[in-house]
Amino acid sequence: MPLTRHDLELQALAVTRIRQKVLPRRYPKSLWAGLGSGERCSLCDRTIEKAEMEYELDEPVTGTNSIVRLHLQCHALWQLELARVTEATPQD
Repeated sequence: MPLTRHDLELQALAVTRIRQKVLPRRYPKSLWAGLGSGERCSLCDRTIEKAEMEYELDEPVTGTNSIVRLHLQCHALWQLELARVTEATPQD
């Protein structure tokens, strides 16, 4: 299925946030998924509502204490872009 305009905007934002180290540059060892906590998504900045699926990574972003929380769609787009960024540039 082709990506929507919104998906493409989130993809570009994911690349920016990975490069700025707001989102992790590597896959976590583990993650948790469950109903939304009412906190903001680390990619799109929208609230993850209680009826939505939320992914929480096991480690904060390097150099911060921020917990990374993502919507299901944002998590998928982050993983896609992480694979592309990781392939294109060596990790720190």
